[in-house]
Amino acid sequence: MDSSGVPAPRMDWDSANLPDAWRRFVQHVKLMLSSPLSSKSEETQCSYLLLWVGERGRDIYNTWQLSEEEAKKLTTYLDRFEQYLMPKTNTIFARYKFNERLQGEGESFEHFVTELKLLVKQGGYENSDEMVRDRIVFATSFPQVREKLLSQGSDLTLEKAIDMARSYEIAQTQLKAMVDPHTNLQGAAPTHAVSTKRQSTQQKHRRAPHHDKMGKVCGRCARAHSQKEECPAKGRSGKKCNKMNHFAKACRSEASNQCNPVCSINPDTPSEEAELFIDSITKCNEGEADEQAYADVEVGSRHHTVSFKLDTGATANVIPARLFKKRFKQVSLAPPTRTLSGYEGEKLNIKGTCQLKCRWKDIHKMLTFDIVETAAPPILGLRACLDLNLVKLVMSVQITGVMEEFADVFKGIGKFPGECDLHIDPDATPVVCPPRRIPFTLRERLKQELDDMEKNGIIIKVKEPTEWVNGLVVAEKRNGNLRVCLDPRELNKAIKRPHYPLPTLDGITPKLAGAQYFSVM
Repeated sequence: MDSSGVPAPRMDWDSANLPDAWRRFVQHVKLMLSSPLSSKSEETQCSYLLLWVGERGRDIYNTWQLSEEEAKKLTTYLDRFEQYLMPKTNTIFARYKFNERLQGEGESFEHFVTELKLLVKQGGYENSDEMVRDRIVFATSFPQVREKLLSQGSDLTLEKAIDMARSYEIAQTQLKAMVDPHTNLQGAAPTHAVSTKRQSTQQKHRRAPHHDKMGKVCGRCARAHSQKEECPAKGRSGKKCNKMNHFAKACRSEASNQCNPVCSINPDTPSEEAELFIDSITKCNEGEADEQAYADVEVGSRHHTVSFKLDTGATANVIPARLFKKRFKQVSLAPPTRTLSGYEGEKLNIKGTCQLKCRWKDIHKMLTFDIVETAAPPILGLRACLDLNLVKLVMSVQITGVMEEFADVFKGIGKFPGECDLHIDPDATPVVCPPRRIPFTLRERLKQELDDMEKNGIIIKVKEPTEWVNGLVVAEKRNGNLRVCLDPRELNKAIKRPHYPLPTLDGITPKLAGAQYFSVM
């Protein structure tokens, strides 16, 4: 219901931030009650408020127990709703959000400052102006602005910082309009006339020298245009290979005998940025579904299900900007710190980066995503596929002829030729260790293992008394078999050990020259 042509307030109960939605709603209500409905009685204004809060708000109102006097006061309703909606203030978390706020790429400075002023109020800082001023210096997306602000030193105030940042933003917009006359300051796209007449050969040769002024020859359309202009081949498919975003004369799928022009290197491109490569190919024939692998992964705090393409050739995780705006509006983006290249080497337009919690079955991982302006599906790179156990990396080594050529070495239990003599100190006192207890469930298996060892000549049954008796140790392997060992600690104390010089690495390395096979114990 509108009053005097002014739209009525409406409470957004589905908002992700109910306290902020309530604050905006109350501000609108007070403006309505102070001007269009100022002549109404307070009891009537309370009725208006119950109409504006909607059905869900009236359900909350029905749970209250109000006296007749309280039911006629507007402050009673506002205070009760505020107690219901406003949580207890967590100063630490509010300050964390303030200190993590960064100006996103393409975000206007006015919006950035407004968000900082709202966040600083929730943090309860004593000097909020200084905190906002410092955050502008630290979190601005323009290094030139940060340099100018730091040059002011201790004389920098919040008003100066805002004026300098605004001036720089306006100057950049005006500079773009001066450099590119087709740029509209209001952001409207220019309209170009389209001619259907073919140019003559003489006109084409006459316009060829202007390529240096327009820019280097584009690898998609095979024409010369500036980097700021949109490529005419964007969104088009080549007639030779039916792949997207290039013309047939710039197709790279077939070898061409023509000489390609040498493009100049742009010195403005920052060389210190880490370039990542996304090895993604989207086939036009959608019938062959088994050519690509997809996985439905829960992403974000609200557990949105996103169908990701598993691309083991990609070194980054990518979410299209259109999908990000639709599903993750509440997530703030950090400025990109690297550049991404597509399969054909073209640079991708990165809107920002963020970290999102991902869940696949029982595995939870915090992954970093690049938000890219692209029509391709969301992509999970190799590292993310391994972390979520979507892909297993198997290193396979194929043995060719070694076991067949030396088959005798791999048969039997393996014995070294010759005998080993152990010398015992005659003055040592023999020790007889008492037998250790064996679990009942292992006794039958242990007896079978001892019989097999005796049959293979590994051990010999002794029936007469001996001076030395070592304790038996039984350990179960992962495959279920038993490992039979001895505990010869007392015997080791009585053994006389020969003393030999230990070989060094420098002495062993020359002996390995020409070796082809190595084993590790």
